Amino acid sequence: MSVSKEARGFLHVVLILGILVIIASVYSTVWATPSQSGGMGQVPSLPSGPTLPTLPGIPALATCDVSPVSVTLQAGGTQLFSYTGRNISNTVITGLSVTWSVVAGGGTVNPTSGLFTAGSTSGTFTDTVKGSGTKVGDQTCEALASVVVSAPTEATSTPTRTPTVTPLPTVTPTVTPVPTATPTRTPVPVVVLTPAVLPAVVKAEVKVDVKVEPKTSDQSKGVSSTGVSIEIKAGEAIKIEVVKDKPGTLVIPATLAKGETMKSFEDATTGVKLKDNVLTVPLKDAQGDTNTIIEAKVKDMVGTGTTAEAAVESIKLTTAEQKVDFSSEDSSVGKTGGSLNADLKSIPTGGSVTVKMTKDPEVGANTAFTLAAQDAGTTIRDIAFTMNVTKVNMDPVVGEARIIMSVSEVWVNKYGAANVKIFRFSDTGGREILETRIVGRDSLGSYIFEGISPNGMSVFSLVALDAAPPVQIPAGGAIKAMAPGFITTLTSPDGAVTVAVPADAPVGTSFLLYTPRTKADAPAAPTGLAIGSALFDLKVIELTGAEALDTRFRTPVTVSVKYTADDLTVAQGNPSRLVLYKYDTSLKAWSSLSTTFDPVTKTIGAQVGRLSLFALMGEAKAATPTVTPTPTREPWLPTVTPTITPTPTVTPTRTATPTATTIPPKPGDLAPGSGLLMGLLVVAALLIAAGGYYLRQSKQS
Repeated sequence: MSVSKEARGFLHVVLILGILVIIASVYSTVWATPSQSGGMGQVPSLPSGPTLPTLPGIPALATCDVSPVSVTLQAGGTQLFSYTGRNISNTVITGLSVTWSVVAGGGTVNPTSGLFTAGSTSGTFTDTVKGSGTKVGDQTCEALASVVVSAPTEATSTPTRTPTVTPLPTVTPTVTPVPTATPTRTPVPVVVLTPAVLPAVVKAEVKVDVKVEPKTSDQSKGVSSTGVSIEIKAGEAIKIEVVKDKPGTLVIPATLAKGETMKSFEDATTGVKLKDNVLTVPLKDAQGDTNTIIEAKVKDMVGTGTTAEAAVESIKLTTAEQKVDFSSEDSSVGKTGGSLNADLKSIPTGGSVTVKMTKDPEVGANTAFTLAAQDAGTTIRDIAFTMNVTKVNMDPVVGEARIIMSVSEVWVNKYGAANVKIFRFSDTGGREILETRIVGRDSLGSYIFEGISPNGMSVFSLVALDAAPPVQIPAGGAIKAMAPGFITTLTSPDGAVTVAVPADAPVGTSFLLYTPRTKADAPAAPTGLAIGSALFDLKVIELTGAEALDTRFRTPVTVSVKYTADDLTVAQGNPSRLVLYKYDTSLKAWSSLSTTFDPVTKTIGAQVGRLSLFALMGEAKAATPTVTPTPTREPWLPTVTPTITPTPTVTPTRTATPTATTIPPKPGDLAPGSGLLMGLLVVAALLIAAGGYYLRQSKQS
């Protein structure tokens, strides 16, 4: 059968359209592939991996776990559980709705926070704490944890004795044996201390409401700056009125003419007094014992006619020394004392402070103190005693606090005064070793230590450390202890490198060690790359000081690096060309990491499961494309001569300063819209259908 010229022409058109569709498809495949080297247009936040069978934008909740999986508590003890859900790629899912419950007894749990409180019945309760996590479009995933409840230690006749809390097995402090030789007495002189403002109290626990509103009595007396007695209005309150962004205004109900000043005030009934521009207000506990004072430093008290008023410059809260004898639990500790002095920004509404003295810290604090010692590259030898400070409505107004703790000379000489520090455990789980100094010794010979807590009041312990740290920190390096259940963040001394370890990432208790390196210490960068300002080594160190080889974290840790102007120069001015590389010791080659960059904070980040040598590298600018010769024109295509319009010469009035070097596009930088491809396919389908119809009509005719 012969084919007409029209049919042949149509077939040619269809063939050309098919070729165009193929070219467009290849173009889409090549240019839509993301760049592996971090070129422009790369979307760092999109995860790689197989497509999951889920609703759009919702990751599947494939697995989950509860941390810790097992815990030992005494009756009444608490433990905060955490829930982690992951998708099929083992990526942690955020925004889950988690509900907690107890399914096999042993205590109670807060259904929203996961805070478990052990009951009074001792025993092992397997798989009793259940965490149920859900997210829209996914099924619920449940995980269980076990709890061992131990009976409380039987109390002795000493009213101040406190049960000892069993620490978590994974973070038990390493105790160095005490030498049998007689220790050298620490040469600290006995000093004459300023008499205490408050007498000591023999109480393990005191509680006081923090308020300034005593009423004047008929025993109140006031004296003006000229020595004249001032009439004080009995039965009216002395107040520190709230002033925004200031400590407040002191108001004393007194008949004092305008402009005159009050020199002193005293109320023998309440104990309130004003002397040398300092107002002292005693605070009593529920038993009527005075155990706390408020001291407000004020400017001159000036009369208004009906009151005497002054601006408050500063406020301090001081508790009485609490005397507790722990000889029955540790004869070397003996009689102890503890008090605190804190700066207040203002007088809180409904505020209260409770200070409880115990021999040992709670489990969470004990674990944090162990990690704090490891942060310093050492270990805990002993804890003398603990001050537990509980606050209500105090956090917004509390500033720096000074913690005073005294302990027997025997205990201090046993471990060495230079090795004694005050540790702090915050309400949010933070840990720190306070700046600690010896301020003197009392009449019994006990050593008095003072710790400066810039972040306020919480839990404090007097700790003896091992003088010889098991891990040596290299010059410019940093070390941080990590353990399951605790978020750990290590920052290099220069602030350039940060390593964030999630609570569920550590395999066990160990150290994270950062060591800076030089280019002379590192393998050469791959071709086309240059090592930037950050070159460092990260290692996991066992508690013994040995390196933990080939440690794999349970969940990824995040390594972040701040890039500099020199790094941008290496990357030709484009931060997206900066990539974090990790050296693979088995392959003996650098491998690029899936890197994200934040131009606001000027940081480069990547997630890793193992540690090694890391380097920030920059890609050189892409070479100028080579101009290819004009292809030979096909004989059936018409010759088209483009008309070139000459560009007029324009004299610029100002040259704009570019902010970054323009970079030629790379594979992955651009992608054509899907509308173009769909349009081509639709047009091709219509033409093929029309051509088929035309051929069928021609054959019939």
